[in-house]
Amino acid sequence: DVRRALLFAGHDYSTGVQDCACRTDCVVRNISPLGPRRTGSTCRLAWAGLDSRRASAPSAQRGRVGSKRRASRGHGSVPVANRIRFADPPNGFGIPPTGRIVGIPNRFCIVSVPAFPAVCPDCRSPAPRPPTTECILTYLAVDLGADSGRVMAGRLTDRGLQLSEVHRFPNVPVSVHGTLHWNILGIWHEIQEGLRKAAGLGEPVQGLGLDTWGCDFGLLDAQDRLLGNPVHYRDARTNGILEEAFRIQARDEIFACTGIQFIPLNTLYQLLALKRLSPQDLQMAASLLMIPDLLNFWLTGVKAAEFSIATTTQCFDPSTMDWSGELLAAFELPESLFQPIVHPGYTLGPLLPDLAAAVGLPAVPVTVPACHDTGSAVAAVPSSDPNAVWISSGTWSIMGVTVPDAVLHAKALAGNFTNEGGVERTFRFCKNIMGLWLIQECRRTWMRAGETYSYAELGAMVQANTRSPSIVDPDHEVFLAPGDMPLRLQTYCRASGQPVPETKQAILSCIVDSLALKYRWVLTRLEDALDRQLGTIHVVGGGSQHSALNQATADATGRPVVAGPAEATATGNILIQAVANGAMDSFGQMGTVSAESVSLEGFEPATASGQRAEWDASYQKLEQLVAHPVSIGA
Repeated sequence: DVRRALLFAGHDYSTGVQDCACRTDCVVRNISPLGPRRTGSTCRLAWAGLDSRRASAPSAQRGRVGSKRRASRGHGSVPVANRIRFADPPNGFGIPPTGRIVGIPNRFCIVSVPAFPAVCPDCRSPAPRPPTTECILTYLAVDLGADSGRVMAGRLTDRGLQLSEVHRFPNVPVSVHGTLHWNILGIWHEIQEGLRKAAGLGEPVQGLGLDTWGCDFGLLDAQDRLLGNPVHYRDARTNGILEEAFRIQARDEIFACTGIQFIPLNTLYQLLALKRLSPQDLQMAASLLMIPDLLNFWLTGVKAAEFSIATTTQCFDPSTMDWSGELLAAFELPESLFQPIVHPGYTLGPLLPDLAAAVGLPAVPVTVPACHDTGSAVAAVPSSDPNAVWISSGTWSIMGVTVPDAVLHAKALAGNFTNEGGVERTFRFCKNIMGLWLIQECRRTWMRAGETYSYAELGAMVQANTRSPSIVDPDHEVFLAPGDMPLRLQTYCRASGQPVPETKQAILSCIVDSLALKYRWVLTRLEDALDRQLGTIHVVGGGSQHSALNQATADATGRPVVAGPAEATATGNILIQAVANGAMDSFGQMGTVSAESVSLEGFEPATASGQRAEWDASYQKLEQLVAHPVSIGA
């Protein structure tokens, strides 16, 4: 009944509503443990849109998250708070009669007042406004990027998903004796601190999901002890490793087994370097866990390999949807190191009891989203168009389309495309581009010199500047490692015979134009590999807030660009959890909910012939730079 539903939320809203002049019993005020009294006239029920004769919503009217359906009641139209699935048909108040959601034992509710007629239709007196509940389901997303980490709270309601940052911390690699490591124990400490802060919110937490960057891993011994700090994918140990790998197995054979692009930072090549430099570590190892799998193991005590992150290893076979025994045997890597595959939406189990007690949370279920952050970001793309192109724009720009099966033909190999796992066993046919790493490293270099700028200030510099006369290939190897990025950009331009950008504005403009042109380069090859024309470009992630880059992307590619959501990874992470625990019906609803939850910004391509000619000329320059890489001395 109504009182039970309201009290279920931990609040008593059963008093304080005044009777109107016709003295009908107030259905909200006069509540007994057995339910509301409906003696006397049905006036109050009718004008409030809560006619007792029509108190149960037909099953066909029961909406789901992502639906805009409204149920009409009597003289008013009451927004029924049931786009989150209820265990029983809602009563006339849009409140689940038992105060229970299918498969979800707890939730947080607030009471809001919907729009009702201003006066009672029977007596014309001012109408009291009975409350209705809005169910809020709170989820936590641990989102770890190469630059920073965060714990986010996501509140799912019938109006969409609202995100708030609970805790943020820098993620800074540490160099020890020339090897670049992740500070994994520092990251683990910060995750626990974020969970403590989340517990302090006082909201029942429905679930927890964790995502990170790809390719990096930790090794555990037979007692599940970590064998050293994981090495950073930008460490120099994999320099020149591809040639060594191709002597073991041919390039086309590796691609046929894995469908993954050839970049030195892939797990396969890190393991090959480890065998050469520190074979004893592999000999001592009993388990290999990718970074999100390692952290999930520390959260739950369960070892598993989530699908999307497993594909980044270049050890996974998309044809069998399991680890490639053939490839592992060729590289003499023990298959026993690798864990069973689970897919996005799989619940590993609750937080370990001692951890839950330490952070002040109950036994919150831990569900794997797409643990590769790009996979979760793509899950939040606000489009269901199969021809939509997406760019997950952050430290890396990852550009591609979603396909039902891995694309393994010769054009995909020639274009060095990759097939990374997504939700519902789909694949992201895509390509990595260096991305905002170039701007991030410029910013760090200037900060070391005592000049501090926010990313918004850096973006404004580009918007105030004209087109760049100089173009670089963002994926040239000189830009891969941390260091003095402004100097490297200037060195590249000088070596390629172009004007050297001297000011910060000129350097940033060079980066933005170069990225936009590289997006065009990838788009051209995507269309060729898929043999179809692609449409609108959706930019998601933090880079979607860079208006100058979005406009340059539209101008360079000649395609409309839609920017947002900026918090795509956390959004996708949380919506996957919501599907897993029954608050949403299907993964197919995630794009709709994502679109309803944020404001999207559109950018149209330049149409003036002069502007198009300038971009075309710059693109031809980029084509030459990619085809004939610039030689830069040590």
